[in-house]
Amino acid sequence: MTTSAKPAKMNVELCLVERNPLAQEFLRNILRGKTRLEIFSLEAQSRKRFSENEGHCRYVFVIDGDNFQTRLPRYLELLGHDFPQAKRIVLDFELPDDEICSLLDRGVDGFVPYPRVRETLPRAVRAVADGHLWVPPRVLEHYVSYVQKLSHGKRNLHEELSPREREIQELLQNKLSNKEISSTLGISESTVKFHLLRIFQKLGIHDRHALWENRSELTA
Repeated sequence: MTTSAKPAKMNVELCLVERNPLAQEFLRNILRGKTRLEIFSLEAQSRKRFSENEGHCRYVFVIDGDNFQTRLPRYLELLGHDFPQAKRIVLDFELPDDEICSLLDRGVDGFVPYPRVRETLPRAVRAVADGHLWVPPRVLEHYVSYVQKLSHGKRNLHEELSPREREIQELLQNKLSNKEISSTLGISESTVKFHLLRIFQKLGIHDRHALWENRSELTA
C-alpha cells in the first residue's frame, strides 16, 4: 500500500493595516505566537515582495476600518485589485447586519468588532486563511435577502466581478462541481456557495445552467 505525503502547510502572514502605533502593538500582542506576523506598507517594494512569496504564504490583511471611515469601500476596491489572492478581515465598531453584508459584498472575508478582537481575532485569522468566512451565521442568512433587495433597487446586476469571482466563474464554465472548485481554490464549499450567490446576482442569472447556456455572452 502506498501513501501520499501531505502537502506542507503554508505559512500565514498577516499584514496589519493600522496607523496607530499603540493599536499596532496591541494587535501584535494578541497574535504573537499564534501565527507568523509582519507589518508592512502597501508600497511598490511590498507589492513585489508579496508577488514573490504568493505561492509560499497565505496573506491575511487585518484592516482597522476606523482608519478609513467613509473611504473604506474605495480602499477595499484598491486592495482587491492589487492583492486579489489575499484574504481580508475588517475590525470596526459593532455594525448592523446590512453593513456587514455590504463588506462581504466588497470581498471582505471576515469581520471582528472591537470588543471581541482579543478573544476572536486569532481564530478569525486562521479560519479566513483556511478559506472560511468569519461572520455570524445570521449574517450569511441575512445576505440572501440583502442581495435580493439590492437587485430590485439601484444595484447593477452586470457590475464587474471581483478577481476571486472571475476565477470561480471560469471554473463553473468548465462545469466543475462546488466540491471541485473548493479543492482547486483551497476554500470551503460554504465559501464557494457564498461566492456563487454573488456571481449569479451580478450577472443577473439564477443558476449555473444559465451560465453554461450564455457562456459566450457572459465572457465577452
